[in-house]
Amino acid sequence: MDQAEQIKRIRAFFNGQLTSLEEQELSDWIKADEKNRSIFETEKRNLSFEDISHEMLENSLAELKMKIDLKLNLSLRKFCFKLTRIAAIFVLIIGLGFLFSLVINNHHKPKQEITWFETNTKRGEKSKINLPDGSKVWLNGETTIRYPNDFTEGNRTVKLSGEAYFEVARDENNPFVINSGDITTTVLGTSFNLSESNGNVTVTVASGKVMVTNERNGQKEILVKNDQLSFNSETGELNRATTDSELLTGWSNGVLHFNNITIAQALERIEKWYNVTINCDSESIKKRTIQGRYQNKSLDYILEDMEFMLGIKYHYVNDNTIVIK
Repeated sequence: MDQAEQIKRIRAFFNGQLTSLEEQELSDWIKADEKNRSIFETEKRNLSFEDISHEMLENSLAELKMKIDLKLNLSLRKFCFKLTRIAAIFVLIIGLGFLFSLVINNHHKPKQEITWFETNTKRGEKSKINLPDGSKVWLNGETTIRYPNDFTEGNRTVKLSGEAYFEVARDENNPFVINSGDITTTVLGTSFNLSESNGNVTVTVASGKVMVTNERNGQKEILVKNDQLSFNSETGELNRATTDSELLTGWSNGVLHFNNITIAQALERIEKWYNVTINCDSESIKKRTIQGRYQNKSLDYILEDMEFMLGIKYHYVNDNTIVIK
């Protein structure tokens, strides 16, 4: 496939017109050569440029029509003839003026300072925020998100440490970008869960599609609903799997899932969820598995349920410390 056809395919991708197979082919093409990746990035910028130029042209032609309408004494033939000539001149002037101002601004106009906001959640705390573009973010405990005060000029970039669930407002001309250590996640409009801890990142898609980039080697992967991609910070590898997205995104709706995990893993989630410390010295208990779904349940409810199902015993040392035997 020649370069022109690939450019058409890139544009179709940002318009949501590719099939899953075509998206995977595009991903493979991008990864095959650094030149291909450069073409992809250039075309993404060109899409925003074309939209701006088209809008300026329409505004200028509208002003031109108002001026010409004042000259009602002209004949229809002269009017049409002059309209054609003037429109052509204006199009040329606008095009040259825009390119000239673009060059001048890039060299002389100081960049507008961006103000970054930061929101943090404590252990056991959850929070919801609305971003300037209308996107919604649910933050799990011990999470930090940084985002600009204004998403103008295509800047829809946030920085995340911890775990968050995103519902991204669709904007085909301005992709939404999340930076998490060595992983960059790019979306147009979708909902997904992103978890980052010590450089390890897991992305799980609930709807739509996202593109994940490994900044260490440029590897790109396109994910759709129920796709999950995990990044290992030690090896630098991306591992792809299929999962039930509700299991990992349900926390944003107050749902705590134990999907056939060990007691040790379940206790870690409970500690983070309810901001408590749970001590269990029995390795045999910690290696056992548990499965369950709890929506908006109290800590005592879950512990009593575990006590009934697993035959364990628990007691409080104080308000924030629990011992399980």
